Amino acid sequence: MCVGCFVVSAFTLFMPATEPGMPSSAPRLLAPSQAQVQIQVSPEIDQLRYAVSAMEQQLAQRPDTQVLASELKLLSNQLALVTDLAIAEELVDDGLNQLRDKILAAPNSEQLIEVMYKLREDRYQQLQSFRLFNRQETLHWGWLG
Repeated sequence: MCVGCFVVSAFTLFMPATEPGMPSSAPRLLAPSQAQVQIQVSPEIDQLRYAVSAMEQQLAQRPDTQVLASELKLLSNQLALVTDLAIAEELVDDGLNQLRDKILAAPNSEQLIEVMYKLREDRYQQLQSFRLFNRQETLHWGWLG
């Protein structure tokens, strides 16, 4: 797997799960008056912020990944100012590409790749144990259920 694809796959493990949103074609029942219009940040931007922040915190705990943590901190600061989802996604794409370039340019790139694999695996295990712990045991066996 290429480093860029790997960074993106590791990043997706930090994205919080969401409920499907209402389609944009759905009619609005109550349109806010112009006096009540406020800038609202979409939940997707909050999810991106959370994922970048969580990944940055994980990398900041290790002294050998400080370069990567600082790159994600910069991305996190940029995302804090964004309210448009398209711009936020573009920033994340650019940030992950820069992160990939930092990994490949580092003299200890092999070690950084191993750390990223470990980080991804740990996060995956964490999510799996959370899902197993919160799973409701509602098995239905035909007419017996």
